[in-house]
Amino acid sequence: MTGVPSAAAAAPPASFGARWGGRGFVTDLGGPVHWIDFGGPSGSSPPPMVLVHGLGGSHLNWVQVAPALAAERRVLAVDLAGFGLTPAAGRAATRPTPICFVASSARWPARRPFWPETLWVG
Repeated sequence: MTGVPSAAAAAPPASFGARWGGRGFVTDLGGPVHWIDFGGPSGSSPPPMVLVHGLGGSHLNWVQVAPALAAERRVLAVDLAGFGLTPAAGRAATRPTPICFVASSARWPARRPFWPETLWVG
């Protein structure tokens, strides 16, 4: 069998990150990209923080610290292509994946109005 599962088939339920205080999402960027939104303080807060794992890691690298970080600002953890719950789908695990993610996801809070000030960690 060949091919990559569709985004719908690969998508975890939004409750996937609940055990760590977050919600799971999948955004299609030429293939599914999985990310967890750990939330943040209500009302006005600093620009969001994006947590990017190293090679061989996943969003799970951040689950112990992300809830504490979310007390100060919105925190999102992304799985690079080929790691965690993001299938490779012919993509390389490089920095453009999360950067494309910011530019492409209308549902993602870092897209507007904070894109230039987004804090990247990883």
